[in-house]
Order: sequence, then C-alpha cells, then structure tokens
Amino acid sequence: MEEKVFGLPASILANSMLAILIIVFLIILFGAFRRFILVKMGTRNIPRRKGQSILIIIGLMLSSIIIATSLGIGDTIRYSIRTVVFDSLGTADEVIQGPGKQQTGVEYFNYSEFKNVENLVSNNSNIDAIVPFIEVKLPAENDKAGFAESNVEVRGLDGDYSDSFGMIKNIEGEVLSINSLKPNQVYINELTSSDLKLKKGDSIGIYPDLEKVEFEVLDIVKNGGLAGASTNPSILFELEDLQKLLKKENKITNIAISNKGDEVDSLELSDDVTKFLRSNLTNKEVAKDFFDILSSNEIPSLIREEALNIEERDKETFEELNKIANYLDSNNFDIDFITSIGDYQIQLIILGILQNAGLQEEAFNLLVLSGDLTTLRVEESKNQGVKLAENVASGVTNIFSIFGSFSIMVGMLLIFLVFVLLAAARSTELGMARAVGLKRRDLIQLFTYEGTVYSFLAAMVGTAIGIGLSFGLVYILQDLVDTGNFSITP
Repeated sequence: MEEKVFGLPASILANSMLAILIIVFLIILFGAFRRFILVKMGTRNIPRRKGQSILIIIGLMLSSIIIATSLGIGDTIRYSIRTVVFDSLGTADEVIQGPGKQQTGVEYFNYSEFKNVENLVSNNSNIDAIVPFIEVKLPAENDKAGFAESNVEVRGLDGDYSDSFGMIKNIEGEVLSINSLKPNQVYINELTSSDLKLKKGDSIGIYPDLEKVEFEVLDIVKNGGLAGASTNPSILFELEDLQKLLKKENKITNIAISNKGDEVDSLELSDDVTKFLRSNLTNKEVAKDFFDILSSNEIPSLIREEALNIEERDKETFEELNKIANYLDSNNFDIDFITSIGDYQIQLIILGILQNAGLQEEAFNLLVLSGDLTTLRVEESKNQGVKLAENVASGVTNIFSIFGSFSIMVGMLLIFLVFVLLAAARSTELGMARAVGLKRRDLIQLFTYEGTVYSFLAAMVGTAIGIGLSFGLVYILQDLVDTGNFSITP
C-alpha cells in the first residue's frame, strides 16, 4: 500500500514538487548565467545587512519547521503502527476466525473446517501458505523465581504447516520446528523469558483452569511472527498438546493465510484473496435473505446517509457502505455484494444503522441471520493494520500542516512586505541603477535572486530545525503513548 501525504500518494507528490522545483531553478539559473552581474548586485546586500537578513530568514523558515516536524511525526507514527502489525502477524496476511456465533470468550471451530479451507485455497495462485492454530490468553508463572504473568499469549501450532509458513528461530539464530516439541515441552519468546526470568531448560507453570500444569522450556525463540509480537509474552505449543491441555480436542480458533510475494506484493493481493475467501465461505442463501431485508423500508437511503456521516473519518468504510447501497438500489445481488456483506465490521455498522432508525424488527432478523451468514469470518488483519497506520499518520500530518499552511501564508505576506520595504529603503540605490542603464525587469531580477537566496537558506535551516524538533517530540510521545502493546518507534 503506497504511503500518502495530504491525501495524495507520496511518490506522486514528491515527484511533482521536485519537477516544479527543478523548472523554477532552471529558469532562475538561465537568467543568472546570462547576466551574472545582476546576481552579484542582488545578493550583495545579504552579508552587508546581517541582522535584517537573519530576521527575514527566521520569518520565512517557520513554515519549513512546521511542515518538516509534521512529516517527521506522521512518518514515525506510521512506521510505529506498521512495525507492530508486521511484528505481530509476521507472514500472515489474512486471519480466518469462527463464524461469530459466540458473543463472548474465545470461539473455537472444528479442525475439519481447516481442511475445507485448505482444499479451497489449494488452486489459488495468490496464496502461498496456510496454518491452523489456537490462540488464547492464560496465566503463567516461574514458581522458583517467584514471578508471574496474568495475560500470556498461548499459541498451539500445527507443525506440519507452521514450518513452511514462517521460520521460528531461537535467540542464537537457529531454525526450530514445532514438531520437535514433546508433550511436556514448550517454546517461549524473549519477552516471556525476560518477564518471568526463565531460561532454556527451566520449568514454567501454566493455568488452563484453577490447576497449574508444569512444562519444560525447550528453547527461547525470537519475538515476531508465529512466536508472537515483541510487546506480548507468548508460549508456543504443538497444536495437539494444547488441544489436550485445554480439553478442546480437534478444535482450533484461527487459520492464518500467507499471500505470495514480499511484504508489498502480499498486501496488494490481500483484497483479492479476501474477496475469494469471503465469497466461498459465505452462505449465499442467507446472504440473499440479508439482501431482501436491506432492500426494504428505505434502508439503502439510511445506509447512504450513514456513509456520508463517516466520509471524513473513514474513507474506506464510506466507499463500502456506498457500494452496498448501490447494490440494493439496483437490485444487484452478486458476488461483490456477498463479499461486502461478509465483512463483520460492516454487519455491525448496518445493525447500528437499523437500531438508530427504529427498525428493531429488521435489526433483530439480521442479527439472527448473521450467525449463519458465514461459515468462517475472514479478516484482512495486516491490510487493515497498514491502513490504520496510514490514516492515523495522515491525520497527525494534516493537523500540523494546517498550522503550517497559516505560516506559509504569513511567510508569503512577509516576503511581500519585506521587499516593498526594501524597495522603499533602497530607492536611492535603485534610482542610481536605473541611471546607469538598468531596466525595470533588471530590478525585478535583482529582487528575485535575493529572494531565492533567502528562501533557500530558510528552507535548509527550517528543515534541519524541523527534523530536530520532530525527534524531540517523538521522544516525548514515547513516554506518553507507551502502553505495553504499542510504543512509538523512531
């Protein structure tokens, strides 16, 4: 997904501004080489009047400082959120979960559903790998050292699939296999080792219920990917062993999907893969019942009205709701509608729309149908995380840039006033220049060359100070925003 600045693709904006800058400089350089004496005459007053020159540069550099600071902080926040997303998900681009029938707690579904999904994706060229797993939160402790953690991420992985899904390495860099674990052994990540003061060969106690079960730490694995995010302590089991521990034989909670290609290419394939999965994991008869209910009682108009209300806050959801409203208005029940309505978040938004509009019966009917709408739910976990990073970073950048735009306007006014005052103060000098043969356009060039030097110096100094300020603000944000699960990364 391409990064954006002020709502425009960063590469296009950068290339456009660079092209404009090059054209302007070429025009100025062309005039300067033709009559270099005018450059000397225009810039000679800069070192002569140091105080005046410094004051002009300070006035002009304010906008550069604010813009540079906003871009620096926005990029840092974008990078921080993306780091958390890639760290926690690794090579997993989409995550398949239960159908959503269970409102609280961890929802399990049969391992046979994974086999169905495996057969479904076997002929899809966009999908690289797939792995079933269980993910739950359990308390764990190191009884000997007297340390405990109440919320440890416990994962059970199927070794027949996890080894080809993403490498698990120990802290020495050696590749490990889930199949190497015996029934009484686990892997722990670096954060678990640090928090509970555990090392290789130690015993860790886990509480699946009120009774503690002891396991041997076979090795300590590097954070990230299947081993869990660097912000979460985690423990890795072989899938069958965790199923027995939790008394959930033949059950899993998630299926992770990895797309073809590197980070960028796999993200670009995410929409197509999600559409493919949702269209095949959605009950089309129930989707048709959804369609019929949403087509009644002017509901398409309500959906479109809600889309307009959230347009500024969430562009993507605005577009998705508009598409659904268009499908309903045109009576177009097809695979695109099925894919859109298969999004669990969209279902919740539509239920909220109906309840707020007083259509309680329709909302209840949709709620009943939603449990049978999808065999399994498909979430674009990585793509959504990256989009969140982009939206938050763009919001922060835009807030700072609003202030920057004011300073730009003030700077433009300052330039105008400064050169009006300079022209008035130098009336004698300019009159003498006209007397020796300079024309009006030559005088304009004098001020152009002087203004170019001021602008260049102000841009350089302002950008440098802005970068320094952004680092300072980032370090302040690190202390304010560090929540354990998320931290600002410069």
